[in-house]
Amino acid sequence: MAIKYREDPGLKFLAMCDNDDVSNLAQILIYDTDGEKRRTSSILTDPGFTAHLDSPEKWLKSWQVVAGELQLYGGDSVVNLFRGTGVLYEEILSDVCERVGVKLGAEDKEIVQKEAKLIEFLADKAWEKMDEAQRADFLQKINLQERFKDAAGLSPVRLALATGGAAAMLLYEYVAGAMLASLGAGLAARFAGPMAAQFIGTRLGAAAFAGPFAVVLGVALTVPMLSGTAYRVTMPAVIQIAYMRKKYLERDVF
Repeated sequence: MAIKYREDPGLKFLAMCDNDDVSNLAQILIYDTDGEKRRTSSILTDPGFTAHLDSPEKWLKSWQVVAGELQLYGGDSVVNLFRGTGVLYEEILSDVCERVGVKLGAEDKEIVQKEAKLIEFLADKAWEKMDEAQRADFLQKINLQERFKDAAGLSPVRLALATGGAAAMLLYEYVAGAMLASLGAGLAARFAGPMAAQFIGTRLGAAAFAGPFAVVLGVALTVPMLSGTAYRVTMPAVIQIAYMRKKYLERDVF
C-alpha cells in the first residue's frame, strides 16, 4: 500500500530542499542505528519512490513519500493502521519537545519558534556536560569566541540564536551533526553528499558533541515501537528537519 502524504504546512518546504538533505532525512526513517532496514519502513518499495530510481534527484522528487512516512511514525502505529495516514508535523514536533522536556510558552505558536526552542534546549544540555576544551572548540566552530567574552550572563547557545545569521545557522548545523553522530556508525555510514562529513562528526567536530546528545536522547531512542509514537525515529528526524528549515530560510542570506 502506497504511503499517503497529508498536506502539511510544516513539511511542504521539503520540496525546495537539497536532494542530499532529503536523502539523509529518509535514512533516519528507513534504517536503525545498526544500519539495518526498519521493518516499519516502506519508503524503498513505495511507487512514489521507485518511479524515480534512475533520477539523480530521486529523494527530492520523492519528498512526499518521505514526509508521509514521517507522519506515520508520528502517530500511534495501531491508529495509523486503520486511518491510513499519520499526523501533521507540528504535532510530531510538539510531542518531541514534550518528550525531552522543552517548555513551550503561549508565545511559541509557530513551528520555527518551537524548533528554535528544541535546538536551544538540546544544545544547552550538551554545553552543561562539556569540559573546557570541548566548550572552547564549540565556541570556535560557531564563531563566537570573542562575543561570548562580552556576553555576561548569556549562554553561548542563546547568544548564537540572538546573533542570528551565520552563528545561528552554524549552531543548527552543529546540533544536527552531533545528533546524527550519536545515532551510531551503522546509520552514519548511509548518509550521502557534501554534508555526510558533518553527520559523522568530521566537518564541525560534532563527534565530541555526540556524547552529551546520546545522554539527552537516550531514553527516547530506546522506546519500543509496538504502539505509540516512535520517538527514536521522530526525535532525530525533527532535529534534521529543523536544520533543513533553517538552511532553507537562511539560503538567500548566504
